[in-house]
Amino acid sequence: MVVLAFFCSIRSVLREANRAVELEGDDTYYAPAAEEALAIVEAQTGETASAIARLPKLLDAHYFSWLSFAPLTPALLRIDPLWDPLRDDPLFQKLTKEGQQ
Repeated sequence: MVVLAFFCSIRSVLREANRAVELEGDDTYYAPAAEEALAIVEAQTGETASAIARLPKLLDAHYFSWLSFAPLTPALLRIDPLWDPLRDDPLFQKLTKEGQQ
């Protein structure tokens, strides 16, 4: 979906990412992966508040990520460049520090 952002309008990319979340529904294994993909699309398209709002739920979930094949962790948030647009946000910084103590 992130690749679509380079070829399509931002509105259509966000719509498709939201649709993926809807299609996965309440599935505890695949739905978080769709949410993670949506959060990445939101981060990359400037919808940073929405992306950051999804992160606490994702950090608590156990799922198979479509991108990293492991659930999202504070360590992954710290090193993955996909999350760079969120780096200056205080809540994002707090989420990345959890688990470092």
